[in-house]
Amino acid sequence: MDLSVIIVNHNTLPLTVGCVDSLYQHTRDLRFEVIVVDNASTDGSQRVLGDDERIIFLPLCRNEGFGSACNRALRIALGRQVLFLNPDTRLLNNAAEQMVALLDSRDDVVACGANLYDEQLRPSLSFRPFLPSWLSEADALLGGIPQRLRYGRARYFNPTSHVLRVGYVTGAAMMVRRRALECVGGFDEHFFLYYEDTDLCRRLAEQGALVSLPTARIQHLEGGSFSLTRRTLRRVLYSEQGRDCYYSLNHSRRHHRVANALYRCTLHLRSLLFMVVGRWERSRESRLRLMALSHLRRNGGEHRERRATR
Repeated sequence: MDLSVIIVNHNTLPLTVGCVDSLYQHTRDLRFEVIVVDNASTDGSQRVLGDDERIIFLPLCRNEGFGSACNRALRIALGRQVLFLNPDTRLLNNAAEQMVALLDSRDDVVACGANLYDEQLRPSLSFRPFLPSWLSEADALLGGIPQRLRYGRARYFNPTSHVLRVGYVTGAAMMVRRRALECVGGFDEHFFLYYEDTDLCRRLAEQGALVSLPTARIQHLEGGSFSLTRRTLRRVLYSEQGRDCYYSLNHSRRHHRVANALYRCTLHLRSLLFMVVGRWERSRESRLRLMALSHLRRNGGEHRERRATR
């Protein structure tokens, strides 16, 4: 088997069906399987997807989060390469075959990402040139100007015609060499949602290079798994929990404190600036993130203690 495609579904039935449709529409010259893991959906997903003969359907009794669901699929996957796809993605060309060909031809590469496009087919976040650290938090505090000067648009999207080596690729559309996944043990299940892909890329980087392939094109309807009424609050909560977990597992306490101090300054500044220009929702989101940071600080240390007992 050339490729195993893993999609995690949670109350996103129309999106997941559309994702699978795009896979079969655009993927050629590959022997592939599609594994859909359902995180205890209540929207009829289990009935519809369970009857879809194009996929291997794996229903779960509870919502285990993204990383844990992917790990369950990995246990039954047969492909020598593995493509993790969000349900709110759509292939725009034969991206899967191009990514498999790259991994097959480059022994030094362990993972690759496609160029992602938003709903209006504008360039979207596809990767970052380096991993999160206090340096990236300092860059954010400076409005991202250092990154813009150093990388231009290549700080999040590959505008070139050649493969770029990157710090990490987004888990919305990430292909990984199966052997490398087995070496690092898959996703760390301390994460529920957000930053689990970044953490995986950090560990994969010890096995080889991570790259962006510009000719592979995939649309990402970001945030499609969240309803508009609950989207901001839930995304903020999951995102901040994931961020805290990432720093706790991968950096020293001192590094974490410095990163948080810089991040807190950035959030205060953004809240004020968005309020001045009348972007109330963005200002509110920054304040929510500050509240989540304070909550996590009061209840900190959990991830590091759990990691020590793994």
